Amino acid sequence: MWPFSKGPQAAGAQETLRAAGYAGSFKGMRIIAYSPDDKAANAKLHATTNRTLQKAIMDGGLRDCIHITGKMNALADPFHRRLCAEVARQGKTRFKIVYDGSVGGPTQGRGAAARSARRWANAAWNDKLSAVRLIGDELVDLWAGPTRDAVQYTVFGGRYTQLQGEHRETDGAPSVAKPIWLIESEEVNGILTEWAETTLSKSRDINEGEFRDFFICTNGVAAHDMLATLSTGGPIRRSALLTSRLLDFDPGAGDILDGLGDLGLVKTDTAGIVAITSGGRQFIAKTA
Repeated sequence: MWPFSKGPQAAGAQETLRAAGYAGSFKGMRIIAYSPDDKAANAKLHATTNRTLQKAIMDGGLRDCIHITGKMNALADPFHRRLCAEVARQGKTRFKIVYDGSVGGPTQGRGAAARSARRWANAAWNDKLSAVRLIGDELVDLWAGPTRDAVQYTVFGGRYTQLQGEHRETDGAPSVAKPIWLIESEEVNGILTEWAETTLSKSRDINEGEFRDFFICTNGVAAHDMLATLSTGGPIRRSALLTSRLLDFDPGAGDILDGLGDLGLVKTDTAGIVAITSGGRQFIAKTA
């Protein structure tokens, strides 16, 4: 892991916790890993957290698993998705994920899935679809809550906490690297678990089945028809793509086209001209 002096980095974690309102002690707190605000180092730390989570699953000591986040970026990581599935299958519980629900726009129905796909701006289309399917298969327990200005963290195993430094962003903006600590401390975990439960009590339970509907629609016949038309015929005006034949077959074809845009499979310019992306061509090749 990134080389660091445990003393100064423990102090950084303590300062971040105190600023967030933590009033407990730090006796016995251990910094397992630390990452500065560097994208590559952040990825290494997330991998360390994933391995620690996997060990907790194998040891049968998973206990409460709650992730307080902004955009659910962790679900864009294939290994983390596999771990979430293992938590559900072997741990006999589901990872509770509370994401930022304070941004204007729909948070229920197809809107929740579409907005999530849009906010995973840096993820590949297949990772977006896989994350949508993971949620739709109800392998995680999804909530929308007041997390925009909250410290972001994950608690699991009764003693582990992944703590993120202050992180502010606007909807749709690229993720910003930030300092992150992986902490071992029963007291820190216990207090932050209480915080997470309080946040859950102020949050809205999202119907994960609506993510399944989004997945099915963007993988259905109408979606493939539009992608095939764009692939062979080139860019076309939206109104011409949504033919009467297609709308008779599926009156929701316009929403499906929007969903393909959310996933990055098509793009629409300001004049309403729709074009397939390289990701859309990959999608067709893999699902043909």
